[in-house]
Amino acid sequence: MKRTRMIQLAGLIVILALVFTSGCGRKDEQDQVAKNGNGASRVIVETVKNQPIVRTIQLSGKAEGIVDIDVLAEISGRLISLNKSLGDWVKKGTEIGRIESAQYEYAFKQAQAQLIGAEAGLKSKRMQLNADSLLFVQESISEQALLNSQNAYQMALSTYKGAQALYEQTKRTLDRAILKAPETGYIAYLPIKVGEAIQANSVVYTIVDDSEIIVRTGIGQNYINLVDPNDKVSITCNTNNLQTKGLVKRIGRSAKLGDSLYPIEITFKNPGQMKSGMILKLELEKETSQSMYAIRFSVVEQRYDKRYVYVAEGNKAVLREIKLGDMFGNNVVVTEGLSSGDLLIVDSAGKLSDGYPIIYNVSEKE
Repeated sequence: MKRTRMIQLAGLIVILALVFTSGCGRKDEQDQVAKNGNGASRVIVETVKNQPIVRTIQLSGKAEGIVDIDVLAEISGRLISLNKSLGDWVKKGTEIGRIESAQYEYAFKQAQAQLIGAEAGLKSKRMQLNADSLLFVQESISEQALLNSQNAYQMALSTYKGAQALYEQTKRTLDRAILKAPETGYIAYLPIKVGEAIQANSVVYTIVDDSEIIVRTGIGQNYINLVDPNDKVSITCNTNNLQTKGLVKRIGRSAKLGDSLYPIEITFKNPGQMKSGMILKLELEKETSQSMYAIRFSVVEQRYDKRYVYVAEGNKAVLREIKLGDMFGNNVVVTEGLSSGDLLIVDSAGKLSDGYPIIYNVSEKE
């Protein structure tokens, strides 16, 4: 019995020794962690700088050729000839087709004959007026006779001018029977066929020159004053995975009705595979004229109606209240709360709190 108690007592002593040794070991390990800084949270910081901010303006628009013209038939009639095909390159003035013009030729010849008759009548009345004027000076005819001669001349002149206007009108109508290219370019659209009836004011073909592309789009009032002619524009066409550069060509000074956007035109040389009608993404980068503090919006914490960020001060994370201004894409302007040289914490290994110990590294972006 005594021997059993001795064994139990010895076992108890061994257990207490192990517990004491383990506790001392843990305390030594914690002291070593604190000494090495391994208990602190590792964070990434960026230096706050007061500098101009690059604002990115994103737009979209439809590509158009520098020449992009829908040609309308100006007269009605049957298409009797078609000299060109879809995709052909044509020069300005080239005859593309012809509308039947017999009735217009007849009207033109009638007008031509009327003009000849009116011209002859005017010539005769002019000679009569000259003769009567001489006779009146010689007192061989009355003043009333001279007035009658003058009126006859004015009537002949009026008839002549009317015949001349009719002649020009019928000639122009006859000329419209010939379908000509208004500008140099490709035939991009040709919905007509020989023998078909063509209606006046219907589109008969489209001429496109896409060696240079123009994009007509709109920009909002928040950005219009940031853009200037000749600003560079990055252009992307997702259809062909094409990227190129262009320039702002023209900027409107009045917003379009309905969408409150100011018209803007951007031009660029076609890299070779862009077609009129493709939808393009446009990106302008403009540097602000004033220096300011801008930070990533993602690092801002909101607590009730106040905004905060963490900054590194020594080996601690300090929660600092800030006030915000305008947004610039994913960035936001800080109007109060930060100064040049502050170390803004932009990433951390864990959740931070005010006064939390940290070990920081400077972001690779700097």
